[in-house]
Amino acid sequence: MKIAEQTSSRLVITEEPRILAAIVIGLFALTGYFLITQGPALEWFPWSILMFFAVALPLVLVFTVHWVRATFSRPAGRIEITRRGLGYYKSQVFPLRWFQEARVDEQSGSDGTTARIVLVFDDAMLRELPPDRRPKPLSEREKKWMSKRKRTVSNLPPHEIPLTYYFSGGNTHDRIADTINEWAAG
Repeated sequence: MKIAEQTSSRLVITEEPRILAAIVIGLFALTGYFLITQGPALEWFPWSILMFFAVALPLVLVFTVHWVRATFSRPAGRIEITRRGLGYYKSQVFPLRWFQEARVDEQSGSDGTTARIVLVFDDAMLRELPPDRRPKPLSEREKKWMSKRKRTVSNLPPHEIPLTYYFSGGNTHDRIADTINEWAAG
């Protein structure tokens, strides 16, 4: 995650997983190369593993690699969060007046600590948003499924919106959350 633009009237935060996309595309190309060049000579088991990767890697690319852009604009008086990927586009717009703070949501595990940035809005957003645009509460089935997990992706109250749905490593989360809070206060 990085700060793409910062002025007194506009702040843009982006998450561009170019390395992950390059790795997935490279593995897909390598799998395709082996299937084309070695496919007829392979036994059924190695061939089936390569076919699994040939199908699974594009799905990984489509469902997990998302570019995120959060634009905070004083002149427009709004915050726009855009998520896009291959075959996926979602844009959420919130009035800037609802914004309270940015905070870091951390998750600890055996391999270390990962984090994501969460935007905290005023509870008024839930009353003022039209019903079709309100964040949907989790169903009982979803709550039961997520309660079995060590840490869930969307276990946040409805007025807290994560910039990314996933947790990531690195040491920029605190700095970016501080920058967002300083920009909002200024």
